[in-house]
Amino acid sequence: MTRDDLEFIVNHREAVCADIMLSKGKLYTGDLDRLANFKLAGNILGCEPEYSLINMMMKHVCRLAKMVKELNDHNRHEGQDAWAEVFTDLHNYLYLIEALLTERYGWDHAEGGN
Repeated sequence: MTRDDLEFIVNHREAVCADIMLSKGKLYTGDLDRLANFKLAGNILGCEPEYSLINMMMKHVCRLAKMVKELNDHNRHEGQDAWAEVFTDLHNYLYLIEALLTERYGWDHAEGGN
């Protein structure tokens, strides 16, 4: 794979993730606190919101693992749309845990953090 091909994949996935985060997030939590469901789940489960997020994220990790396991089973191979969906979901969960940690610790991304 060329650098240009990889750059296209990265840029495309970032754009898809941003679109989903900015549109779908409102469906789940409204306009007030986009992290509210993780905080609520944490309260219900008696854990930190970051841990509740990881629990929700595991559904997507398990789906990815199942898809990878089935790569050589041509009768059960997932299509590109299914792969794209799981990639987007997992990327967005990483953005959301970063948002939770940013809120918790008051991180300033203009100052660092790559």
